[in-house]
Amino acid sequence: KASGDVTGSESTGGLIGYNDGGNISECAATGFVHGTWTNIGGLIGRDENSTVFKSYATGNVSSARDRTGGLIGRASSSTITQCFAYGDVNGGNAGGLVGRIWNNTQIRRCYALGDVSSSGTAGGLIGQIGSSGVSISQSYAAGGLEGSTVGGLVASGSATVSNSFWDIEVSGVTESNGGEGRNTNQMLSRDTFTSAGWDFEEIWNMDDGQGYPYLRWAFEED
Repeated sequence: KASGDVTGSESTGGLIGYNDGGNISECAATGFVHGTWTNIGGLIGRDENSTVFKSYATGNVSSARDRTGGLIGRASSSTITQCFAYGDVNGGNAGGLVGRIWNNTQIRRCYALGDVSSSGTAGGLIGQIGSSGVSISQSYAAGGLEGSTVGGLVASGSATVSNSFWDIEVSGVTESNGGEGRNTNQMLSRDTFTSAGWDFEEIWNMDDGQGYPYLRWAFEED
């Protein structure tokens, strides 16, 4: 776990700058991250050919350029599972979880709760998808969005999206390149997610009517 603030140039992350093929599990970063160039993320700046599992970032993230994400700035051929980001994100091609995605990346059971602002694309979960083969399942976003191109879940590009949602009231956005928009009351209702097949026995939990879903591994003791 990393807790200090980080400032760098290209490929800067709260814990890892550039990860190529190294599998990341149960890692976290909580400090503010700022980059003067591209690929800036709350946990990882640039991630390729890897698995990121049960990890999170909670610090704000900003970049002077693009590919800026609450968890990962740029992901390519990555599998990202049971991860989340809470920090606000500001930068070009910005996403609450990942700024820009390439090449068959899979996102499963993830969420982002930070506000996202950008001079370009701003997505609640993903800012921009740059190639085919990307999939998103059982994930959600709930944060304010501001940018030239905005999307409640995905701002730009195409992906196969299933059983995933965004809060249209909090985001102020009714459109997305994938996913389903729901009002805040629906996002705080367990029924919205159980009807989409989410596992609330082992993976997810929530205070029904009071809060968004959260991942059990991060907030509940064994």
